[in-house]
Amino acid sequence: MGVQLVVTSVTAQSSSSGRSNGVEQMWKCLWKINCPKKMQHFLWRLCHNSLALRVILKRRGVKIDDSRCLLCKRFDEDGAHLFFKCKCVRSAWMSLHLEGVREKLAEIPSAKEAVWEILKLKEDELRRVIILKYMWWSERCRVREGESPKSHEQLALLVASYAEEWTPK
Repeated sequence: MGVQLVVTSVTAQSSSSGRSNGVEQMWKCLWKINCPKKMQHFLWRLCHNSLALRVILKRRGVKIDDSRCLLCKRFDEDGAHLFFKCKCVRSAWMSLHLEGVREKLAEIPSAKEAVWEILKLKEDELRRVIILKYMWWSERCRVREGESPKSHEQLALLVASYAEEWTPK
């Protein structure tokens, strides 16, 4: 039986206390998503820059040989590159018909703002974006451990399959 993904639309607040109310609203919306807790936790960690991205590890003094992306080997592995700009992930976004969403998210300067924008998406797009981001992170971790990467077609099919499974009937 599939898991339902339920999200309430998030809107920005305009009052002077709107920024804190908006952040509270974002967290409430994030924790209301009916999906595996590991995906909620992943988005929370993404917002707080606590994923073990190579650039973050290096900045924190962890000794790593190279801060380049494990998947494309071209640019430093930060969140913007890994999730939106890496040539390997761009193909998956295109296969899922999310290129416009990817382009918009790639322009956002912070992870927290990107998650905020993700939470504003229509439910079907939201579902595919969350699954893609989580599965892409899992794929990156698999490659870090020495496994061969899936093709963008395989990844897109898995994301679409999970999204279909989660679609409310």
